[in-house]
Amino acid sequence: MSSFNDDTDSLSLDFVPADVKKEVEVHPAGWYRARVTKPSITVNGAEDIKTASIQLTITEGERERKKIFARHCIATTRGGDNMQTMLRIGREQLGELMRAAGVGGATLAPLMDCEVMVRLTIKPEKDGYDESNDVKGYKPVPGATALKAGAPAASAPAPVKSAPSFLKARKPAAPPVVATLPTDAELTALDKGLQPVGGEAEDDDFVNG
Repeated sequence: MSSFNDDTDSLSLDFVPADVKKEVEVHPAGWYRARVTKPSITVNGAEDIKTASIQLTITEGERERKKIFARHCIATTRGGDNMQTMLRIGREQLGELMRAAGVGGATLAPLMDCEVMVRLTIKPEKDGYDESNDVKGYKPVPGATALKAGAPAASAPAPVKSAPSFLKARKPAAPPVVATLPTDAELTALDKGLQPVGGEAEDDDFVNG
């Protein structure tokens, strides 16, 4: 029985030719409904540009489950008007995304799983770069209610039910209390600080309290 030779020095590991590139699918220009599936912050090799890298997944139509990739510059230590313009646009676009998703905060975490409408254009092949999509805008999903991530949706108010018929019957009103005037004997007794003993209100029926 022959043994397996694990000597990798004798093996060629170049199974995939170096000139083979992974093709990136280009979507037709237009608006797409998509869900944020991977928001992250990346830094370039020179560590002078910080970018919000947003991966979105299309959620409807012929392109459902296809990916959209957006990159927005959010910080840089480079000078120059071009970099400052890129920074301004990047921050504006990220702010537009967060408003469309109905979230806010100092991190990208609230964006996770939010659905938005994404506007794609097509960037033509140029300077050795292949044709690609470019994200040009965001807006809320039609009919969606903007909520902060993690906030529970407001429940619909419970329908108001009419009271059963047996509860609707009004109780009979109590008979009105008719005020009666005290008799002369009662008034005399009150004036003298006397209390009635009982029976007919006669002068002899009152004693000192």
